[in-house]
Amino acid sequence: MEKPNLCITLQGPYRGYWKCWACGKWGKLTEVDLKKLGFVEVKQEVHESIDFVQLNKELQLNSYLSDNIDAIKLLSEKLQVSEHTLRDFGIGLKDKAYSFPCYDGQVSICGIQYRDIDGNKWAERGSKIGVFLPRFSSTTGDIFLPEGLSDTMILYDMGFNVIGRYNCDSCADIILEQLQSCDNKDRRLIVLADSDEAGINGAVKLRNILKAYGYVAGYLSAPSPFNDIREWVQREGKSRAKTVLEAIL
Repeated sequence: MEKPNLCITLQGPYRGYWKCWACGKWGKLTEVDLKKLGFVEVKQEVHESIDFVQLNKELQLNSYLSDNIDAIKLLSEKLQVSEHTLRDFGIGLKDKAYSFPCYDGQVSICGIQYRDIDGNKWAERGSKIGVFLPRFSSTTGDIFLPEGLSDTMILYDMGFNVIGRYNCDSCADIILEQLQSCDNKDRRLIVLADSDEAGINGAVKLRNILKAYGYVAGYLSAPSPFNDIREWVQREGKSRAKTVLEAIL
């Protein structure tokens, strides 16, 4: 039997959910169970990693999409992903922007990012750069490592395992820490890049780092004339794009 590798969410809308990264099982604790927890080290680590949330309470002020039917439909149409996918990535609303969490190597929230309808970007005070993850991830199967939240969500919406990168040249250490916690080097890793020079160079760099740590890794850039994976999928259609990507794996 594998050594348990348990993660329990203590903050936010998914408070009480737990997952074992060793076996893949998950569930939810009751409030009574949560009050019985005595993991001082874990509580301290969570407090430190999302201290900005506790200080200014901005995350709690967000209006979650599940409470706003019109907003979730509009955002689902804009990003061309399902409402289920939006919820799995913890998408929320604040004023006229949507928010989403970033995660560190221990799968704890380390930042809250915002995007508005005009494409402007900003972060909650105290946020750190992290990766984008769905609420629950499979512990088996190959993994795509796309660049940006929208590319990450559209691939997840198509049924693929994903760990989303904040930008073209970040998060290698976080990705390695998460992969090493699973202790499974049989999973192929495909780094997906935007079609520009910076995107391709960043993908090649990450691929080389992963290979140096013993992982089977490759990279793929968005086909010409498309700028990124999302644009390609939206133009070609999810069915055709999925067939192409499955042939690569």
